[in-house]
Amino acid sequence: MTASPQTASEALDAVAALFSASYPGGTPVASLSSAGVTRAYDHEPAIVQRGCSVTVSFAGMDPYDWFIAVRVYGADNDPKTSQRLTAAAVEAVDALLAEGGFAGPSEWESGFDSTAEVPVHLAMTTQRVGRSDTSMH
Repeated sequence: MTASPQTASEALDAVAALFSASYPGGTPVASLSSAGVTRAYDHEPAIVQRGCSVTVSFAGMDPYDWFIAVRVYGADNDPKTSQRLTAAAVEAVDALLAEGGFAGPSEWESGFDSTAEVPVHLAMTTQRVGRSDTSMH
C-alpha cells in the first residue's frame, strides 16, 4: 500500500482491490482462484452461496487507523469440505495482505454454522489501515 487512506471508503477499496481481478467485480485474483475462492466482494454479501467467498467490510476506527474486516466463507453441504475451503482461502488471503503491505501473517478467528441453508465455515481477521485524515500520526 502506497499512501494512507483519508476515508473509510478508500481503506475498504485498498483492501478489496487485493482480492478482485476486476475490482470492484466479483472475480477473484488468480492466487485466490487457485485456493478455491469463487467470489471476492468489496462488501458483505446478503446470502452465503455454495463455494468460497472473500468479503471486506468497515469494522470501526480509532484516531490512527481504519479497521477493515476481511471474512472468508467456505460453504458446502459437507462440513469437512467447507473447512478445507476456508483454510486454503485464509492462507491465500493472508499472503495477499502481506504482499499488499498490510499485516501478515494475520490473526484469524473462525467458526462453523451448521444451521445455515448451506453449512458454512467462517474465518475473520481485522486489518488496521493507517489513516491520513488526522493529525495524530
